[in-house]
Amino acid sequence: MSSRPSRRNVIVTGIAVIVLVALGVAGGLFLRTYIETLQEPTTAESDRGQVASNETDLNADEREDAVKIFGEGVQVVSRTSVEDSLDVDSEETVSRKLKQHGFGSIAITSEYSLKGEYYKAKEVDEDSSEEHPAYEALYVSGSGDLWNILDYNGQIMAYPVSYNLDSSRGVSLVISEKDSVTSYVSETNEFYEIIPAETQLVVGQVDRVDAAALDALTAEELDRL
Repeated sequence: MSSRPSRRNVIVTGIAVIVLVALGVAGGLFLRTYIETLQEPTTAESDRGQVASNETDLNADEREDAVKIFGEGVQVVSRTSVEDSLDVDSEETVSRKLKQHGFGSIAITSEYSLKGEYYKAKEVDEDSSEEHPAYEALYVSGSGDLWNILDYNGQIMAYPVSYNLDSSRGVSLVISEKDSVTSYVSETNEFYEIIPAETQLVVGQVDRVDAAALDALTAEELDRL
């Protein structure tokens, strides 16, 4: 995408729709993250505007914002401004971290500055101290399955592209080292750590998001997460 997303669009890890385009011998594989527009809630009227009661302390407007972005039933664990976060990785840090997780030869890209400014995706420099709120990379497992590796606010997550395209479970799955995922909202330049409603996204928890773990996860095992 060569232009900045519209003001009603957000990058949301948990709700983004990942589209795989096979180009065959002409060019290989592209991964495109669809920037989803804000949608009206789809659950029962009595549940509208509700978020989980055991979430972080939010005022009424913040609760409404969270529901608009993530859907009904979301539990917001934390909401942090990018500028206030102490966990944002530099290009050097994310390169080293992903190598330590077994992703040694993948190209890591970023699309946003620390101020939330959008630019065309570019590959990171492993010697650079420049920081970005979000990083993405493609990983192909030993069995040929495609994964999107995400580093948002220092949290590594993995989106099983091949599995989610073929799955009949009706909702996307993302792999995390805890029961929550971190999302970056470019509109406000903030991170949300959320536990999404299972009607929006299933979070599969593993001990460590690394190449060995992803290589070992079969479709049957992913079904059980």
